[in-house]
Amino acid sequence: MIHDDCVDSRSSHRARARPVGVARAEVPFPARPAAPGDLKALRALAEEEKLRRYLCVCLEPRRRRAGLVDVLPYPEFLAALWNGEFS
Repeated sequence: MIHDDCVDSRSSHRARARPVGVARAEVPFPARPAAPGDLKALRALAEEEKLRRYLCVCLEPRRRRAGLVDVLPYPEFLAALWNGEFS
C-alpha cells in the first residue's frame, strides 16, 4: 500500500522532492554541499506554500537558510529526524 505521504511530490512547476513528515527534502547526489541548482525544486515547491518546511540535506558544514529552504548537514538532519522534529 502506498500512502500519500510516502511518494514523491511535484509542484505545478514540475519540481520534485521527497516527503519527510510535514516537510519535503531534497538530497543532492552524489552527496556534496548544496549548489543553487539543488534548491531549484524546493524553491518552486515553497512558492506554493503548502508545507511547513522545505529541507535540503547535504554535506554542508553548518545549517543555513536559503529563502524558505533550510539547508542542513546530514548528521543534523538525522538527529532531528530521530528526535521527531519532522512529524
